Amino acid sequence: MDFTQCKLTKSEWDGAEVPDSHEEQQIYQLIKEGYHDVGIVRNSSQTLLQYMKIAPSDEMHAHMYELYFKTHVDEMREAFGLSAFETDTDKKKLVKKADLIRIQNTNSNLEDQKTKKKNKKGGMRIRKNKSNKYGCKGKKSRKNGQNVSSKGCCGQPNWTL
Repeated sequence: MDFTQCKLTKSEWDGAEVPDSHEEQQIYQLIKEGYHDVGIVRNSSQTLLQYMKIAPSDEMHAHMYELYFKTHVDEMREAFGLSAFETDTDKKKLVKKADLIRIQNTNSNLEDQKTKKKNKKGGMRIRKNKSNKYGCKGKKSRKNGQNVSSKGCCGQPNWTL
């Protein structure tokens, strides 16, 4: 048995030492700062305005509230029997046209993503295959080579899930 120690090469040292990810470094920083300030709070989530690349302002916040949150807040307020509160809706008129276009584009992109997810998770998709699960092929037409009948040679349908 050889118990001698030798110096690691650069490639061996780099392979043994894995650098911390960005998320882990943020956690370390939060722990360091939280040592003296126990009430420290950090939120690194992306906001809706950051996602749309729109500068935050009181007018934009009021517009976003009217557009996305007002109906949900009103439903919850009625469900819990809370009184209504006033919002400044005149600020909505000061929203820039470019920001309105960004909001419309984001809405359409989010709707497209919802429908794509719904189609992926939805019911089973049926596709027509040239051969069924038994490997049989249907009769071929001489013109275009497509299956003429919906059943294969052994009587099984040519539809697969």
